[in-house]
Amino acid sequence: MQVEIFILIAVVVVAVLFLWAFKRLPREEWQFICSFPSNKTEGGRWQGWNLTYYGFFTALALVCALLVFLVMMFSMQIPSAVTIFIIAAVLAFCLPAASLTAKILEKKKYTLSVGGTFFIGMLIAPWIIYAAGFFSKTYFASNLSLLSVMTALIVAYSIGEGLGRLACISFGCCYGKKLDLCPAFVQKVFKNINFTFTGNLKKISYAHQWEGQQVIPIQALTAVIYVFFGLLGMYLFFRGFVVLPLVLNLFVTQIWRVLSEFMRADYRGEGKISGYQIMASLSILYGVFVVYLFQGESAIMPDLTLGIKSLWNPLLIIFMIILWVTTFIYTGKSKVTNSEIELLIIKENI
Repeated sequence: MQVEIFILIAVVVVAVLFLWAFKRLPREEWQFICSFPSNKTEGGRWQGWNLTYYGFFTALALVCALLVFLVMMFSMQIPSAVTIFIIAAVLAFCLPAASLTAKILEKKKYTLSVGGTFFIGMLIAPWIIYAAGFFSKTYFASNLSLLSVMTALIVAYSIGEGLGRLACISFGCCYGKKLDLCPAFVQKVFKNINFTFTGNLKKISYAHQWEGQQVIPIQALTAVIYVFFGLLGMYLFFRGFVVLPLVLNLFVTQIWRVLSEFMRADYRGEGKISGYQIMASLSILYGVFVVYLFQGESAIMPDLTLGIKSLWNPLLIIFMIILWVTTFIYTGKSKVTNSEIELLIIKENI
């Protein structure tokens, strides 16, 4: 019953967040949090740099994904050192891939690619976990189930990317096609369920000049699908299933990535079939191969209560705060906008 209550609470919290975000974030005032003056201009004003809600929600998504992964790992009584090793090794490959794949496929210097990050992570994660298994058994006399850890990774990814789509809504990127350019049946489906972005600094405004136009709410659809199946996968995991939540989340997220690309209007590289769609398709085939390769191993029955209690660690809490702040500033500092700030005295208050 504890598992059901935990998942139900998570569903309610996410539903409230999404209902608020889908209504508010497309608006102009929900793109920038604040601006900081940096250099004074000759006219007496200040040139500033902007901190965005894109960074806020990106940091939120990363921390939530990491918390999900830690709960699932600790619930299997996997040593902290082994868990840290897996996280650090995967990130060492994935973080550079986020920028590199965007540069190769989209020819964009300041863009980060979640699709490229997942593909590289999917390729190297099984072998990192395999190496971590030797490390765990040798130094901690603790067995590690590769498929269970892969399930934890893919579930955490699903929830993290789903929440991360809120960042895309606030920035106006990763947007869908304009409704009046879509077939009649598509217009009918999304007649009352669409996004209308406002603000000339939203990416949809300066890249396609679609400010004030109704578009397919592709970010919202991705957020709902990914988080729903992520939470479903988490529930199945704590009910003793291993392969089912792994395959379910892998298939749903990557098939949706392939399909959703056809409904997006932002630049995804040349050709009718994007590099991201190819990577998503290959990820499914590779995932099936990994499941087939390691299907005979014994799984570890997780304990949700133990996983949650393990989070109550002062060092872990401090690390999460530092991680959130660092990610917020790094991804939230806008590289495509700046600001001009004028500081004035309110004479009536002197």
